[in-house]
Amino acid sequence: MMETEEQRASQPCFIALCATCGKIIACVVKLPERAKDNAREVSKWVRAGLTVNTITVSEVHTGEWCECHRGRK
Repeated sequence: MMETEEQRASQPCFIALCATCGKIIACVVKLPERAKDNAREVSKWVRAGLTVNTITVSEVHTGEWCECHRGRK
């Protein structure tokens, strides 16, 4: 079954927020078939001391992304 644009936009995502500016630095879409991968990624964020939240794909697209974190590894 094909998803509509509205269904995709309302899917939940995990996001990591920059400790400096509070803007988005990373995102993964919360899909059942990606649960292990998402858990691994989110646990990396938590170990790094980042704030993790859940928002929708639409909010990720319109959200503010960190500029101060670019280029860091």
